[in-house]
Amino acid sequence: MVVEIRRKDLEINDIDEIKYLLNKCQVLHLAINDNPSAYIVPVSYGFSIKENEICFYIHGARKGKKYELLKKESKVSVELEIFEDYKVVDSESKLNACNI
Repeated sequence: MVVEIRRKDLEINDIDEIKYLLNKCQVLHLAINDNPSAYIVPVSYGFSIKENEICFYIHGARKGKKYELLKKESKVSVELEIFEDYKVVDSESKLNACNI
């Protein structure tokens, strides 16, 4: 199922930019249906792109909860995470998250 993005001005369609972002991400969060809720697990991943279709390869054993759920349900959701440099601000500082 393809979900239309609400903010078209933020949509990324350029395949080179998508590859760049996928290479920059460190973690893929995999969400699998585990009725009545989702089972979400961070995983290491790789990917390939062929004819503008992205295929993710995830790290995992052929046993365990993730494997059993994937055998039952092939539809998943993914979220990828990029860790950027950040500053830690203590409560005594005059800086806050809005002006760093």
